[in-house]
Amino acid sequence: MAKLYVWKRPVDINPKVDHTMVTDYPALSGSEVPAENYWYCWGGVHKNGTNFNSADADIDFASCISKPNRPKDHAGIPGPYGIHGVCQQVANRVLYATQSDSGKPITVEGANGYKSSVFMYGVYGTGTPDWQSHLSGCVGPIAMTNDDGMSVFASIADQFSSEAMNNVSSIHNELLAEKEKLDKKVMQGEINGEEFANQVNQLIETKMREIADIIGEEAYIKVFNQSPEEPVTVMDPEIAKNEVYTVLDA
Repeated sequence: MAKLYVWKRPVDINPKVDHTMVTDYPALSGSEVPAENYWYCWGGVHKNGTNFNSADADIDFASCISKPNRPKDHAGIPGPYGIHGVCQQVANRVLYATQSDSGKPITVEGANGYKSSVFMYGVYGTGTPDWQSHLSGCVGPIAMTNDDGMSVFASIADQFSSEAMNNVSSIHNELLAEKEKLDKKVMQGEINGEEFANQVNQLIETKMREIADIIGEEAYIKVFNQSPEEPVTVMDPEIAKNEVYTVLDA
């Protein structure tokens, strides 16, 4: 059976955060033209990277979820870059084709910055109905869940009081509400893509440090695989700078 291979490489703005992409071959081509099948996942053609996971997959299913070798195909995630997801959510959608009767699909968990990305966008991007509808177009009606940002705390939730976790949930809700305001600003042309990315990164960094104050450094590191003092990056300003953000009617 064919396999899907997951790749990561550090982004320029923060070497401790990875861009992710997917192929159906075990070695990158080392050229500007990728071999089939290469899923860009909101990135470019990368000559090198680290393969950190792979699994048997239905390539036709993966190609229905997201057309390979098409830089503008984002696996059905609506809107421009960073509104409902980034590279890691696109990659996770492609990797849904690794699901089998005996197990769940693999994800890009293990890439640096993954938990921060999920905290902001969920595993498959914000909006479960959208993802379910896109998936149904490939396999017919399907019942599925889309783990949201709070799922990153599953491993530690039983270590804290319900009050503490409710406070964490409140911060997550504040994050999403303030993020939605930034979405509107960039879509209305009040800020450009690069400013949008930088402000989103600053927003999530602020909120995650508030969470660190509640759960403590040890639990924070267990969840996010980084210390509270380290910068948080979920959007690459270089990608956002070149993205077209449609101007909405005021």
